[in-house]
Amino acid sequence: MAAIAGVLGAIGVVLLLVWFVRSDRASVGRDWQQVERDTAAWLRNVGCRQVAMTTAGADGGVDVLTSEWAVQVKHTERRVGRPAVQQIVGAALHVERRPAVVSTSGFTSPAVEYAVEHDVALIRLDDDGRGRPVTSAAREIGDERRQGFVRAVAAGFRWLLLLPRRRRSR
Repeated sequence: MAAIAGVLGAIGVVLLLVWFVRSDRASVGRDWQQVERDTAAWLRNVGCRQVAMTTAGADGGVDVLTSEWAVQVKHTERRVGRPAVQQIVGAALHVERRPAVVSTSGFTSPAVEYAVEHDVALIRLDDDGRGRPVTSAAREIGDERRQGFVRAVAAGFRWLLLLPRRRRSR
């Protein structure tokens, strides 16, 4: 019985080490440029249009632009604070887009409070490249495709309402 417990314990340790090495490799293997590319890919996957990465330089903190959003990407060990969220609000106004911040490490409470007050989308990007909305504004990202469909359907109905109706002869 003790031998079985020892074997099961050894298997557990091996599985734990494999999990630790694989998860550590996923985090360490991504640099800030890869995280920006992952963010752009995620934005495309959720339906954002005209997704483009900005060039390095005086971009005001905007790393990715869509037709509706100005996105700042943060790949740091610490959670993103309020100053970064404030920065993207100003930068987004300058480029006439809605502000969003994507982070691989999460957000501080003051950052979330400020984002909620100022309608900033906060997204936590997982190691697998999936975005998780933190604020209600973040849940609106990707609605562009659906909004376009709804507008098209509404325009079709308006067109049908304008057609002359046939009168029935008695």
